[in-house]
Amino acid sequence: MLKFGPAALLSLGFALCTAMQPVRGEEDPVVEQLLPPQTMLMISVPDVPELKAQGADSLLGKLLADPALQPFIEEVRGKLDEASNAVSEKLGLSLADLADLPQGEVTFAVVAPKPGKLAGVMLFDYGEHGDEIDKLLEQGHAAAVEQGCEHSTQMIGDVEVNIYKIPNNDPNNPIKHVAYFSHDSYLGVATDVAALQQVLDRMSGSKQDSLANTDVYSYISEKVEAGDADPAFVWYFDPIGLVQSAVTMIQVQNPQAAMVMGFLPILGIDKLKGMGGASYFAVDDYDGMTKSFIYAEQPTSGLMNVFQFPATAMSPPAWVPADAVMYSGFNWDAAEAYSAVETLLDSFQGPGAFERIIDGFAEDEEGPQIHIKKDIIEQLSGLIHIVGNAPASADEPSQDFIVALGLKNEDKVKKLLAKAAKTDGFDGKIREFEGATVYEMAFDAGGAEKSLVVTVTGDTLVVGTEPSSVENVIRGKSGASSLADSAGYKKLAKHIPGKVSILSYQKQDAQLQAGYEQLRAMDAESAGGLDMSKLPEFEVIQKYLRPSVSYVVPDENGALQVGFTLKD
Repeated sequence: MLKFGPAALLSLGFALCTAMQPVRGEEDPVVEQLLPPQTMLMISVPDVPELKAQGADSLLGKLLADPALQPFIEEVRGKLDEASNAVSEKLGLSLADLADLPQGEVTFAVVAPKPGKLAGVMLFDYGEHGDEIDKLLEQGHAAAVEQGCEHSTQMIGDVEVNIYKIPNNDPNNPIKHVAYFSHDSYLGVATDVAALQQVLDRMSGSKQDSLANTDVYSYISEKVEAGDADPAFVWYFDPIGLVQSAVTMIQVQNPQAAMVMGFLPILGIDKLKGMGGASYFAVDDYDGMTKSFIYAEQPTSGLMNVFQFPATAMSPPAWVPADAVMYSGFNWDAAEAYSAVETLLDSFQGPGAFERIIDGFAEDEEGPQIHIKKDIIEQLSGLIHIVGNAPASADEPSQDFIVALGLKNEDKVKKLLAKAAKTDGFDGKIREFEGATVYEMAFDAGGAEKSLVVTVTGDTLVVGTEPSSVENVIRGKSGASSLADSAGYKKLAKHIPGKVSILSYQKQDAQLQAGYEQLRAMDAESAGGLDMSKLPEFEVIQKYLRPSVSYVVPDENGALQVGFTLKD
């Protein structure tokens, strides 16, 4: 690949790295209106300066301002100064200068300017930093010409577009040119002139159709709104459109690639019309919030029906302890998933093929003689709880977990476990605990011996790695206070709908502590010369880490996922 315009591209890349969660201003150009309807991918950070202003009020901003962290920040700043000197010698701009270049949005997109063609597009709003951008572009031009690029220009309306033809390009490389324009405080860079023309046509108003007014994107955009708040980060992805364009591009060299498109309707994946999301911070009670939406044309079919999660009232059971590192709850339509797999396999091998496979597996005398549909799928209620508990000590290789599956007929599953325990494959012990039969088998977990514990209690099949945690499930309550009754979770629960398909809770401090301690113990050579011992004790970091929650709710055109952390 040509190292085109290293100065200009470096400034763009650095801007992206420093613009993680900006906020869109009302008068700024809306990038969705500048991109064509045939946009396959978009990642946008709408307003970098606003990010810097509001970021200081977030928990991350307060963490970075904490006096205990300043010795390490000074350490990092020293290394950045060294890098800045090297950059300044080459570009005439320091890293701080480059960080100040973004004055609005920074957007990357993949578009299809014509059938069978894909192009990458970068849009960069530099505001009043036109002189600095011109300087970088001049350096980029000199570097491109030095590498043998053929330079030409083309007028699109009243905007001059600079085009560089890549020399000695690999015939299989679809990128033949790199082009850019600088106009109205915007720098646009693309791998195809036609892609820039699409942007400029919409910027001038000569074309009104855009990504923003497509049915799928506009629906997704509405679903991921957070009241009147402006998003910090926006993304969109059209997976099927991208696959179609890619297949059209490569089928010239490989005609068999077109077969891929024939399988999409069979698999039901053609129903997936798009997905997108937005991130926010410092909105109302939230320190941070993300919203994502998957748009699927209804009714779904094929593999899409494997992922059916009806909404139901959901909360962590009483046996989930308040100090749990994570909790996830699912309401899965197991019967629909089984039917979807059966229909899909039968479409390839003929009616009844899947049923014959399942029956054969159950009748195999050398197998476990378990009928997957009758003995497992038909016994599941669909409710699933997964809990991760912190290890008992820092020396433990991993956290303990529990998986609890809701049952329709617990007696049948009890008989199934008793039958499995009589086979040669069971190498464990059986004991009774408060009326429940508990099966335990030892296994190796990273050099440490752990237990796989299985039991049926009430209407629940329980699989865990810590006997005492499984015993809490049998009791129906945690040995200490429960997560659902804790003040912290109750505060989060106020923002969760009454019925959800999937619910997840993460205790960030417990999840990050082990990794943070490893960073502090890292030697300077492994850390790029940084003295990691200057990082403060974890307690300093911990007070800025809030538990997070996410949930999924179904929609008539797909599903919405929402995740958040609270300010206090």
